[in-house]
Amino acid sequence: MEQGTTLCLCPEDSKIRIRNRLFDVTEDAPPNVHFCIKSRILGNGLTEQFLGEHPDTTLVIIDTV
Repeated sequence: MEQGTTLCLCPEDSKIRIRNRLFDVTEDAPPNVHFCIKSRILGNGLTEQFLGEHPDTTLVIIDTV
């Protein structure tokens, strides 16, 4: 399995909620997992900017609910 960077867009979550959910799964957050609770419109270059800064990205998650 190829390992790489992950971007998780969670526009309806708070930092505390993300932290609590993450620590339910693991005690140590991997350095290659990035969470975003505020973002520009997707079609306005958000993912392209992140991918440009993290070319090893293998997964983008969009949590809409």
